[in-house]
Amino acid sequence: MASYFPYYFYRSYNLSDLRFHATYGVILSLYVPFTLIFTTEYLLSGNIDSASAQGLIIPAGYSLVLAYVMFRAIRKAFEKEIENREYLEVIGIYFSVVPFVAIAFFPGIDQVTEAIITNLGFTILTILFIRRSILQARTDRDGKS
Repeated sequence: MASYFPYYFYRSYNLSDLRFHATYGVILSLYVPFTLIFTTEYLLSGNIDSASAQGLIIPAGYSLVLAYVMFRAIRKAFEKEIENREYLEVIGIYFSVVPFVAIAFFPGIDQVTEAIITNLGFTILTILFIRRSILQARTDRDGKS
């Protein structure tokens, strides 16, 4: 799921700096290395846990690069509008992605811990959505009065 976020930010906020990462980077740096390393090591060793852990090394490193590139693109796009609510909302959405990125660094965690970490991201998104809905309702109410 985390591999969708670069594309989401690229399309939703017109962040042209993310074009390569949104269209090619995720496939080249996440899916291809994991598939090749996982498949090769599993076929050679037969140890699925080791193959899974080794297969996540390159994607985990790329996720750090991607997190930095996404943050830089957001900052660049909104640098003149730091006080704008939309900037704060985009930064909030960015931080809701962080738990999904963090999963790559914990290959052996149990399902409950993984669910808690990823649900933290969904919780942040929900809070942002509720906040936006309240602000929109206030704007609509003040506009009709």
